[in-house]
Amino acid sequence: MIWITSVILIVLGITIRVAAIRELRRHRAWSLSLQVPIRIVNTGPYGYIRHPSYLGSGLIIIGAALLSPVAGVILIAIAFFAARIVNEEQVLMLHPDYREYKKKTGCIIPRIRRAKNGNSNTV
Repeated sequence: MIWITSVILIVLGITIRVAAIRELRRHRAWSLSLQVPIRIVNTGPYGYIRHPSYLGSGLIIIGAALLSPVAGVILIAIAFFAARIVNEEQVLMLHPDYREYKKKTGCIIPRIRRAKNGNSNTV
């Protein structure tokens, strides 16, 4: 049963990561280096969370770890992604539209928003 969960997490992670990279490439905003973006991409998975690529990678790592648990590797991966997110957020804050985008989206988990009439919505 655990291998089914692992496969689901890995496939979901790959799907999210590929969708995130495709969306960035569509806007010509994909790069391995940290730099202030020309524009904020807030469509596709980026309309829901700021770091979907890292969410996808995390799901892949968790899925793989369930198949072969190695706690040290998991902790190193989590530390790497956490540090990378902190660094990216610092650079991205230099873009004038990023603060507003950050208010509307979760970091790696989508935010639940309240509709103006008081009913809760998920994005």
